[in-house]
Amino acid sequence: MEITLELPERLIIKLKKLSSVKEKTLEELISEAIFKRFNITVPEVKAELHLKLYQKYIREAEDFLAKKTMFKLLRRPGMQPHRLLRL
Repeated sequence: MEITLELPERLIIKLKKLSSVKEKTLEELISEAIFKRFNITVPEVKAELHLKLYQKYIREAEDFLAKKTMFKLLRRPGMQPHRLLRL
């Protein structure tokens, strides 16, 4: 299950600064706060959260690399962008 939270911009800015100081992602910072606040100590729950986060990070990295590769192809001399998009 996935939940989306709408938070005030000022709160998001503060959380991002705190996550940067603690060298954690925003997701890690918030999930740790939830675990601590509700005294969640079940290792399987924490492991599942970390697995989902790492899967997300891998997808984001793959997307980034795909975009970077496409950008490099488009920058080749003589390459016509419309030729890459033909199916």
